[in-house]
Formats: sequence, structure tokens, C-alpha cells
Amino acid sequence: MNRNARWAVLGLLLLAAAAIRLRLLQVPLERDEGEYAYGASLLLGGRAPFSSMYSMKLPGTQFAYASFLALFGHSGAAIRFGLLLVNAATTLLVFALGRRLMSCGGAIAAAAAFAALSLSPAFLGIFAHATHFVILFAVAGLLVLHIALESRRRRHFAAAGALLGAAVLMKQAGLVFPALAICWWGWECRSGRRRWAAEGASLCAGIAAPLLVTAAAVALAGTLPAMWFWTVTYAREYATALPLAEALRNLGRAVARFGPATLPVLLLAGAGLVVALARRSALLPLLLLCSLAGAAVGFYFRRHYFILAIPAAALLAGCAFDALAARARSAAVTVVCAACAWTLVAERDVLFALPPAAVSRAIYGENPFPEAVEIARYLREHTGERDRVAVLGSEPEIPFYARRLSATGHVYMYSLMEAHPFASAMQEQAIREIESARPPYIVWVLAQSSWLPHPGAPRLLPEWARRYVAQGYRVVGNATVVDLTHTRYVWGAAAESEPIEETTVALLLERR
Repeated sequence: MNRNARWAVLGLLLLAAAAIRLRLLQVPLERDEGEYAYGASLLLGGRAPFSSMYSMKLPGTQFAYASFLALFGHSGAAIRFGLLLVNAATTLLVFALGRRLMSCGGAIAAAAAFAALSLSPAFLGIFAHATHFVILFAVAGLLVLHIALESRRRRHFAAAGALLGAAVLMKQAGLVFPALAICWWGWECRSGRRRWAAEGASLCAGIAAPLLVTAAAVALAGTLPAMWFWTVTYAREYATALPLAEALRNLGRAVARFGPATLPVLLLAGAGLVVALARRSALLPLLLLCSLAGAAVGFYFRRHYFILAIPAAALLAGCAFDALAARARSAAVTVVCAACAWTLVAERDVLFALPPAAVSRAIYGENPFPEAVEIARYLREHTGERDRVAVLGSEPEIPFYARRLSATGHVYMYSLMEAHPFASAMQEQAIREIESARPPYIVWVLAQSSWLPHPGAPRLLPEWARRYVAQGYRVVGNATVVDLTHTRYVWGAAAESEPIEETTVALLLERR
């Protein structure tokens, strides 16, 4: 394939993926996106990480979101457009890395497989989860490391390390990629090169640099103890909480959700794994193993965690293409095109047909993500810029949309309603912060998915909330889901007499 044809195919691939993502720009943010978006708005407002919002994730993705909001405006669509650019860049990086490991045709097949899988609702690929940002920097770091292993220049090792360190900054699960890089470099140095110490030091220094710079900045802002508690102490508690039996159930549910939509491409990746092992090529099998290890952290096996493994699966699909193309090139092209097309066609309702709010409802069920937009609009119209709002539930997208500060830094109720040693103190802190803020409005989320209380968790917060609301607030908003495409909203005095139904997902309460 000549250079012009290669770039024409890649261009068409990127345009097709972009067209699908552009159609989905207005899909309401889900709560992980809401967390990053609200954190990004705090950063743009001059607030230090962990000062006004508590999160067990390192702040890299918040920084990325902040850049989207600064460039494209304060909206959910800005975040979706940022994801479009990140995904396009990662697709090109997968191609570039594949080009160094296989033929041009195989690299294009890998890019196509990546674009298809990363769009799939089976992996929640249309939402801007932190794992998208992890793989952007991870693939870039591995590509530069491959260059460094050829050039043996220390600046290339340092650059590779810095990119891999940035992957960790996006989310702690990204640690698997620097670990892989160090093992890969060590394997290449097994013959005892003279410069191995300098190369290793450059690589490790590069990995540490983004983390040390972030820690120094947070320390200067005075929030390093909070960052350590949330990203290390509490995160360790969270990651070790699940028993093995529940972990296996989570894994089974996750694999079942991948289902027929992604099966053809995953089978192609499986064939590529067999090819790589038969050729005694260790890099891609190790990349897959490390990626799956990152997805398994904590044994929650949430669908978007497996985005970490998509680059490895795509590159293995490229290996399968090369093996088949050596015997019948036209058959190889047909198989890859059919597998990628099937991944999209199987999810055609979500990707091509349903309106934005219905896409959210089809994927996330009762979660009040479409309702968050309307509730936030009411809050913005009825509060001043300095007013704070309290959200009793795990819906940080509401203060983001409303452009109002949360009355408490605990924007997730999940961490407060788990059975761990810090739960009582966290609940007491949230209560103190809300009482101190005296918010003019409280959003009480009734959807169970926004709380998920654990059996052994303390109940101080919900008991206090019932008393606090009954004493000082009245209902001025009721959001009840009618069907996939329609929610009934009742505002003002009429909301107080509106019955609370099984499908009522949120109440808006105003201070008396």
C-alpha cells in the first residue's frame, strides 16, 4: 500500500468514527464524567485539587477536562468533543505502534479494530472515562520507548517515561504500563549493555516526573495530606474490599455484557494472540496481560475498565490480519472489515438512531443523568453565583451543569455508604459541611444506583438527611421517569403534592 492510500484509509477511518461521536455530543454526562467535569471547573476557578472535591483518583483526567472546557466552553458537548480528539489521537498512535511491529496493512487493521472497539457501548466507549486518557499516554509512551530502544538515546527514554507517568496521573490503574515498560527495557538489556544504568535512570525519572510535579503543586496548595488519604489510604481500602466470590460474579457480568457486538473483533484478537505466541513474540501478549491486570484492579470489572485492554486487542487483531494476509490478502481485508462493521451494526440503535437522552437511558437505566440537566437548569435560574447546592446522591454532574459549588466536597455518596473504617468520619464531615453551607436547595436523588449502601455501612447520614430536610425544606421539583424517551417534571408549589412513584428518580428541595 502506497503512502497516499495508507493515509486515505486512515483518514476515512477517523472521519467515520468522528461522525458517530459528533452525533452523540449531546448525550448527558454520566457520574464519572460529572466528577471530572466538576473537578475541572474547580481547577479553572482557581481551586486546588482535593480542596473542594474529594476523589480517590489522581487529578490528571481533571486537568484534561479543564483543557476541554477552556478550549470549547463549559458544557457536556465540550467534553465529548475533547474525547473525540483524544480517541482520534489514540487511533493514530495505535497505527504508529503497529507500523513498527507489523506490516502497514496489519497496522491499519489494528487502527480499525481500535476505533470500532473504543466506540462500542459494551465498553461504555462513548463516554469520556479516565481509561481513554490512560491509553492515550500509555500507547504514546510505548511507541516512544520502542524508538528509544532503537536509538539508545537517554532523552528518548526520559520522554517515554514521562508519557507513561502521565498515564498513571490519569488514573492509578495506569501503573501497569510503566511496569510493562520497565520489564520490556530490562529484557532488551539482558545482554549487558554498558549504558543500561543511564537508560534505566532516564526511564524511571521520566515516569516519576509527572507524579512528583503534581505532588509538589498540591503540596504548595496545602492539600497534599488530603490527596494522600484519598488516592492512597482510602483507594487501597476500596481496592481490597471485595470478596473473591463477588469478584467472580462481577467478571461474569462484565464478560456477558461484551456479548455478540464485540465478539468478532475479540475472536480476531484471540487468533492474533495465538500467532504472537507461536512466533515467540512476547511484547503484545505481555501488553494484553498487563492491560487486563489494570482492568482487574479491585475486582470490580466495570465495563469501562476494559478500555485499558483495547489497544492490545487491536494490535493482536492486526497480527491476525498479517497472518491471514500472507495466505489470502483479500480474505484478510474482508474479515477485518466485517468484524469491525459488525461491532457497530450490532449497536446500531445506540450509535445511529436513539436521541441523546434515550442513549443515556438505554445504557444506564434508572440513573438520573438526563434529569440532571433539567434539575441543574432550574438551580442555575433560581440561585446566585455564590450559592452552594447540596446533592444527596452521587451525581456531581449536577453542580457542574448548574455552575454552582457543592455544599460538600463529598460529591459521591458511594464512599460514605461503604463498610470501611473511614465511613463514619466521612459521613460526619459531609453533615458538617452541608450544615455550615446552609444551601438554599438540596437535590435528593432517590435512584438506588446513586447510593448503593453496603449492609455493614453506618446509617448516620441518611438518618440525619431525613430530619434535616423535614425541618427546613419543601419540595419544589419532582422528576419521574415515564419511559425511555420521556421524564415528567413538576416544578414549584405543585411538586409538593406530586406523589412519589417507583420511577421518581430525584426531588428538588428549597429551604423554607
